[in-house]
Amino acid sequence: LQFAVQTQPETIIWSIRNDGTLLGLTYEKESDTFAWHRHSFKDTDGSTATVESVSVLPTRNGEDCVYVIIKRASDRVYLKLDSRNWGTTYTSEYSGLDQYVEYASFTGSTLGSHTIVTDGLVSDATNNYVTVTTAQKHNLSQGDGITIAGASTSGVDPNGTHTVHEVVSDTQFRFLLEVSSGATHTGTITCTDLKLKHFANKSVTYKVDGVIGTGTVDASNYTLAIGSQTNKSVYVGVPYTSTLAPLYLGLE
Repeated sequence: LQFAVQTQPETIIWSIRNDGTLLGLTYEKESDTFAWHRHSFKDTDGSTATVESVSVLPTRNGEDCVYVIIKRASDRVYLKLDSRNWGTTYTSEYSGLDQYVEYASFTGSTLGSHTIVTDGLVSDATNNYVTVTTAQKHNLSQGDGITIAGASTSGVDPNGTHTVHEVVSDTQFRFLLEVSSGATHTGTITCTDLKLKHFANKSVTYKVDGVIGTGTVDASNYTLAIGSQTNKSVYVGVPYTSTLAPLYLGLE
């Protein structure tokens, strides 16, 4: 459980249940009125996402802003809640507040860039998709954007930006492409995921097994060098400093 108190423009006591549901208790002292409300969140695939943390910060215009951390199937995101937009479907494109990115079981030295093994792209003309085999865990989810570059081909050119259609395993995924029968794609190529795109050219902090480092995300290919790592959990984000202003309780 976690609690946070919002006082402007109305008083709402926010809390998180053990099952990850966000609850709000709106309270008007003057009229002795209170009401509970429940808020749920959806992942990009329609499945239920859970709330891990809630906090309230003041703003220059006098209103409080409510921020939550949402745990989705493949990552976590920061969201800024806006009472004027209840019902909005929040996705990784929500621009209210930068999200942090989680890479699980990462092996390599550069986040966002993965080497594809030779003959790592296989076309399926019947179902119109290309299966990609990576040399390391790709850390991609369905719906993620990727860029394929440097692939030679005897059929339809697979180079360019695509969306992950299906994750087959930790080292295989597919994207849709209308390919011709017998098309082959060869060569050692680079597959760049777009998880760090919104951090382009920004100074970020990353944490690997509790060890903190800093760096800048390359704006040309959305990658971040973190040093050689083997099967590590990596978190990347922009830190912020919170100010605590205790409030006196109005007891009757």
